[in-house]
Amino acid sequence: MSTLFINTSQLPVDVLTFNDNKFYDFVKNICRETEDELLEVQQIANARALLLTDDVFGIMDLDCPDLINLKKKISFTLTDGSFLLKADIRANIKYLKELFLIKNEEIMTETKLKSKQQTTIATAASNSTPPSSSSSFLTIALVSTNSVTPLPPPAMTIHEHKDFILKLIKQWCLDNKENAGLDDFELRDGEDFTLRLHDNHNI
Repeated sequence: MSTLFINTSQLPVDVLTFNDNKFYDFVKNICRETEDELLEVQQIANARALLLTDDVFGIMDLDCPDLINLKKKISFTLTDGSFLLKADIRANIKYLKELFLIKNEEIMTETKLKSKQQTTIATAASNSTPPSSSSSFLTIALVSTNSVTPLPPPAMTIHEHKDFILKLIKQWCLDNKENAGLDDFELRDGEDFTLRLHDNHNI
């Protein structure tokens, strides 16, 4: 059996957070209004609800007058009064669920990779020794802050220490971009991490 290639590169990065009308509009663009109506009548208003619904077509078994028109759109009415679901409707819903599942896996993988990279960068930088004797003690923290302590160590200034560490990080990215599987692998101070230096010279 051939495997269907599902390309998520054109999806909005926040597609898994779509709710209500934004979600239904997305379903109409990917599938059609019929599939949107099938989800909307069940109040399946986001990707999470769709993925957690075991059988989207379970309403076909309900004897409900409100569903007669929808049943006619998504199925064939047999002579015994039962309904046969149209193949394209089932395929489109399956494709939609696969799309969300793969996108979710990609986000989880990207998050784990970024976390691993940040941990490795912090370890590599904190274990490096600047090319000058100094009694200062440097702490590197990957936290969301722009504060920099402007106290100069006796042998090197804060800015000299920072430039040295940023060069180490840049070189590490160049050396490990193949291992990360990225052609353009670069970590930027202030965007991907924040470098904060503490001078404990007087402690």
